[in-house]
Amino acid sequence: MRLLALLFVVTLSACSETVRLGEWMSAGPQRESQEALEPFMTIGDIEPDSPTDRMLKLRPIADHIAESMGWEPGRVQVRIARSVPEITAMMSDGLIDIYIDSIYPVLLVGLGSGSKVLLESPVDGSRSYNSVIIASIDGDVREVSDLVGKIVGLQEFYSTSGYLLPAAELIGEGYQLEYTAGRTAPASDRIGFFFSGDEENSLSMLQQGVIDAGAMSGLDWSRLPEEIRNEFIVIATTDSVPRKMLSVRKGFDAELIEPLSQALFNITDEQRSQMFADTGWSWAFVPLDEQSRSGIERTRRMISMTNEIIVQ
Repeated sequence: MRLLALLFVVTLSACSETVRLGEWMSAGPQRESQEALEPFMTIGDIEPDSPTDRMLKLRPIADHIAESMGWEPGRVQVRIARSVPEITAMMSDGLIDIYIDSIYPVLLVGLGSGSKVLLESPVDGSRSYNSVIIASIDGDVREVSDLVGKIVGLQEFYSTSGYLLPAAELIGEGYQLEYTAGRTAPASDRIGFFFSGDEENSLSMLQQGVIDAGAMSGLDWSRLPEEIRNEFIVIATTDSVPRKMLSVRKGFDAELIEPLSQALFNITDEQRSQMFADTGWSWAFVPLDEQSRSGIERTRRMISMTNEIIVQ
């Protein structure tokens, strides 16, 4: 059984219920009171826990697009999905036109809905990132080969840095991975993994000896205080991939591609600073180039590799 197919299908089966979120709904039709203002474009994102907060963070970029296009405020709307399968269905149904996220979920949504990557979105001036696999400096894991028969903590299935990159790195080195729900030991010739939820949990579990190694973004690793980094050793560093991408749904109006792109390219530093002041997020977009395209293809190969992980 393939982990990718299993989790994708199971999650999708739970996405039929709609959730009302302020002015819009996370799925399904708009509220009746909004029907008079038909959207010309809809931006979507994923946030299962605090969707209203995510909508507020996306509102400035939606308003910027509307203003740049010469449309009334509100003509570019925001919808929030609860999962990758749900946003895939919403893009397939035309409920979401634009999706901005890290490269792994963006490409997964493309596989399911036919959406296409249009632009790259650097984060804090950085276009790419990688992951590191770390182990406790006091443990018996000194290199990747020591993980055979042991457990590595990954973050969650749809995480680029917390799942895809470290899993693909281990598989690319010739190791078999086994999903060990409940943190049970894997087969003696495999590396076990389970999902810790986030980087902080992985670090805590490493400190407690619950897991033998953990994975995290190389950028986040570099930002940890030195006294914390000194508790661990890096046993593997992954390839780099683009950080964030903007995709548009299949069938998106071709005449809107150029004005949309220009609107996003032309965000000024002043506008970017105001967006950050209002929401804590700033936005930057650049055209796809050879670096982008090679990163996309590299990520697609990783997705194909990790689709073969064994689940028992």
